[in-house]
Amino acid sequence: MLLFCRISAGIRDLITKRVVEFDHFYQAQRTFFMEHKVNSVYEEAVYALNGLQSNSVVLQKAREERSAKAYKNLVDTERHLKTLGVKLEDLDALNIIHVAGTKGKGSTCAFSESILRKHGYKTGFYSSPHLISANERIRINGKPISKDAFAKYFWEVYRPVQLSLKDGESMPPYFLFLTVMAFYVFVKEQVEAAVLEVGVGGLWDCTNIVRKPVAVGISTLGIDHVSILGTTIPEIAEQKAGIFKPNVPAFTVPQPEGAMRVLCKKAHAVKCPLLLSPPLEAYEKTICLGMQGAVQNINASLALQLTNTQSVLRILYFNCTGERKAESLLDPLADICFDLVIFSPNRINVMKDASSDLSNFMVDPEKEIQQCVINKEIWCHLMRSLYENELSISSGNASSIGSELRTKATVNDNALQFPSISNALDFIFSSESLNKAHSSDISSALYDLVKNADHIQVLVTGSLHLVGGVLSLIDT
Repeated sequence: MLLFCRISAGIRDLITKRVVEFDHFYQAQRTFFMEHKVNSVYEEAVYALNGLQSNSVVLQKAREERSAKAYKNLVDTERHLKTLGVKLEDLDALNIIHVAGTKGKGSTCAFSESILRKHGYKTGFYSSPHLISANERIRINGKPISKDAFAKYFWEVYRPVQLSLKDGESMPPYFLFLTVMAFYVFVKEQVEAAVLEVGVGGLWDCTNIVRKPVAVGISTLGIDHVSILGTTIPEIAEQKAGIFKPNVPAFTVPQPEGAMRVLCKKAHAVKCPLLLSPPLEAYEKTICLGMQGAVQNINASLALQLTNTQSVLRILYFNCTGERKAESLLDPLADICFDLVIFSPNRINVMKDASSDLSNFMVDPEKEIQQCVINKEIWCHLMRSLYENELSISSGNASSIGSELRTKATVNDNALQFPSISNALDFIFSSESLNKAHSSDISSALYDLVKNADHIQVLVTGSLHLVGGVLSLIDT
């Protein structure tokens, strides 16, 4: 009997031990399966995402098929967004900063997003590739959307897009799908500013569906994706500059000469101002970066320019007298994107002041006015010739026709003549004079351009006497 009791006690202890071990195992398994169940929706979304065609395959096909079918990349992006109820106007409201480049575009985007977020904006950030998880590519206020949110938004996009496909049509490729999803997330989350990093290239990249970004940036250019973008830096620059938009400020960093020439030419063709970001040391306030180095300094400066964009009005103020030919002086200036061109005689006021150092009584006032008329006609002729030449060059690109050509009336509207320097400067800097001119002499478009400018840049050239007259008025 005693032996039986001892055995029973041993069995009891063994059973108790096994029950405790099983309970621990059960709790661990339960925790594992609960976590696995939570993540399974995300993993299912990633599994479906990985089944989509890679971006490099799509872009290689676009290069082989050239622009006619490469443009389909953008058309499909817009179509899928429309399926989701997202219009291009919705993207316009996102205050997008769009960045392309070979090196540094990711850092530039990260700096830009951080600056905007620290200044109180609710930000969206779309980047690629991801480091660990696909949800890293879409960020709200600097943080990747959660895996649950990623899965939720993924299926909200995937299922409607899948149902909208026609017979024999494939799902959109990996990067295009994520781009559509990122736009969808930003609209749903109501971000106040969004930063977009181009995937590959720029011109045919599906992020380039954006019509009205706040600013665009081109980081340092070099050799990359040669099978898709081209084998030389100028060829690659041509693709990157494809994100330029009319009247949207574009910023870049010091580039190889060939690349910079291409960027300038593209900016002129698109009619957008292209500005070079200064060295980080040129800023008044000392800026200390978490990661030091010349490369990051370049990226940080570009980000500062992109996030501090102002509406800049660029004006050419010109006069030419004597034996010099206005054509030879104006021709090099025609390639610069001036918003407004002004002509006037060299006299400060309509009535010459006998006590002024700058009054010249040897010049016939009527001849001065007539010379300004001639100078203005020469400029308008140069601009019309330039636009007609661009039209003939781009005649194979349907999107360029109509959108890039400026009519004779538009050229004339942006070239103004004044009787004196004081009248010209009053128009530029005096709201009262601008309002008077609006009622009779200038178009509404030009009035809005001058009135809404945050910053005005004026190039005064052609005559030393004109420059002196402008400087004397500025001093007083």
